[in-house]
Amino acid sequence: MYNIYKVMSDISTVDSICFRRNDFNLYAFILFCIIMYLCFILKKYKETFIETTSNNANAGLKREQLLERVELLQDKLFSCQTSQQQCLGDLQQTKQYLQQSQNVPVNNKANANIALNRLYNPLSPPERSYPSGRLNTPGTSDFQQIGIVYNNTERLPLFGRPKYPGRTEKYEYYIIDETRNRLKIPFKSKNDNELYDGDTIRVDVLNNDYTVKIYEYDQFRYNPDVL
Repeated sequence: MYNIYKVMSDISTVDSICFRRNDFNLYAFILFCIIMYLCFILKKYKETFIETTSNNANAGLKREQLLERVELLQDKLFSCQTSQQQCLGDLQQTKQYLQQSQNVPVNNKANANIALNRLYNPLSPPERSYPSGRLNTPGTSDFQQIGIVYNNTERLPLFGRPKYPGRTEKYEYYIIDETRNRLKIPFKSKNDNELYDGDTIRVDVLNNDYTVKIYEYDQFRYNPDVL
């Protein structure tokens, strides 16, 4: 009878598997490592698939389709540039309103409006204002775009103002580097002298030489519609 009970007990426990604690911890660690490795492989596969898909965006396209894609990307780029210019204009206007709230003199407000309009309005002609003023036009001692500097590869806006109010023979200058987050880069002319059309300058920060193109002064124009 004892043997029968022993056999039945062995049969009832035949589906159970027992591990020593150390063996179980080892097997659990190995399983964890396998799962982590599979996750790593899956992640690398997704990254490779995304990169391959991006690189092959133009693969298989015909010439006409590639031309259409070029036009589409150019339109998107133009829209981005237009939005950037609009944001810059809004920023300058906001700064202008801030200055007005701080009781900036009226003449300075008018000069700031003229300078900003010339800078951001593509329909405004490339001109500059007389620093000392003339007739009923007030003078300006603030920076304004007075021209550009250029060489074989770059075209950069040139800003300047008289170094001393009421005197125009000495000037302070800076340029804006459009390719470097619109950084303002100051430089000095020889003896702080005023620059003229065709002069050559050296900007040490950019390690480059530039030729100066100075804008003409704004001129009065006859309007036959005004009596």
